[in-house]
Amino acid sequence: MSEGQQGSLVKGSPDLLPAAPASEPSEITGLIRLAIERDLDVDKLERLVALRERVMDREAAAAFSDAIARFQRNVPPIPFNRRNQHPRRDGARSTDTYADLEQIARYAGPVLAACNLSYSFDTEERDGRLTTTCTVRHAAGHSQSATISFPFDSRAGMSEQQKVASANTYGRRYALTNALGLTTTEDDTDGQDPLAAEPLDAEQVGWIEELLHDLHGDRARFLAALRAETTGDLTRGQWRQILTMLRAKAAETQHADAIARVDKLLKEAP
Repeated sequence: MSEGQQGSLVKGSPDLLPAAPASEPSEITGLIRLAIERDLDVDKLERLVALRERVMDREAAAAFSDAIARFQRNVPPIPFNRRNQHPRRDGARSTDTYADLEQIARYAGPVLAACNLSYSFDTEERDGRLTTTCTVRHAAGHSQSATISFPFDSRAGMSEQQKVASANTYGRRYALTNALGLTTTEDDTDGQDPLAAEPLDAEQVGWIEELLHDLHGDRARFLAALRAETTGDLTRGQWRQILTMLRAKAAETQHADAIARVDKLLKEAP
């Protein structure tokens, strides 16, 4: 069985994208045009085209490395939000906690979009094992993958379809974590902050409005990414994510004053 699914950026695609990737090398493209105009022989023309492709591949790889580095600098540690309730072999209940796939996407998604990165999954079922590959791609074209393979869950009381679904979710979670170099944390073991749903205070909303103005952000897309209609709808639980998104935009536009302001807010953020 082969399946591909685009990674879901749970919070959407905010207007925090960096400048469009550089176009193909203009000097080499100019040489190719000149060669065509002068009716250069096919062999030399093919070598020029191959050179252009190699240069573009190197530039795409460099852009990918820079984007991953920026992503890892800006993505926050992801708090656990689920508790494993499966029984252990000794009959006792597991007390393990973890961040589920939606939680990972919720925290990582906006920062991925800000860095022009996306991801997709491919799965293959063979001989009682499921192999899951997560591929991370940059807008310039370069990609890298992480693969995890393991047997299906053998717990009693599960149908074959349930075993496959459980293994698929598990594989995607670990493949995505490995591909992006993510860190999860037990800071929030029950996954619920009692104050998270409360709205931001007036000062926090003022900071957002000011930064959006200074960074020339697209308000509609920014709010859509956070599933809000107005800045007054934003909650305390989203505060660090909001700052992370604004920090990525400030860094991309090289707005030193905005970077300093957001960094100060991040240090003070709970």
